[in-house]
Amino acid sequence: MIILRLFFFIILAVIITVVMGVVRILWSVRKMRNELRKGAEEMGRQTSSQSSSGRSSSGHSTSTGDTITDTRDPQRASRKIIDDDEGEYVEFEEER
Repeated sequence: MIILRLFFFIILAVIITVVMGVVRILWSVRKMRNELRKGAEEMGRQTSSQSSSGRSSSGHSTSTGDTITDTRDPQRASRKIIDDDEGEYVEFEEER
C-alpha cells in the first residue's frame, strides 16, 4: 500500500512539474508576442508621424536592378552638399 501511494505521489509530482513547465513556456511566448506587438505599434506611430511631418519617399532603380529609396524630407534632399566656399575646380590643359 505504501509503495502504491509513493508511486502515485511521484506521478503527481511529475505531472505538476510538466504542467508548470508548459505554463512557463506559454507565459514567455505571450510576453514576447506582447513586446513584439508594442514594438510594431510604436514603429507604426513613428512612420505615421514621419509621413505627416512632410517626409516623403522617392525611389528609382539602377541599371543593375537595385532600388534606391530616399526617405529624407524634400528640403534636406534638395539642398547643396558642398558649400560654395569648399573645394575648388582647377582648369587644366593636357600637354603632349
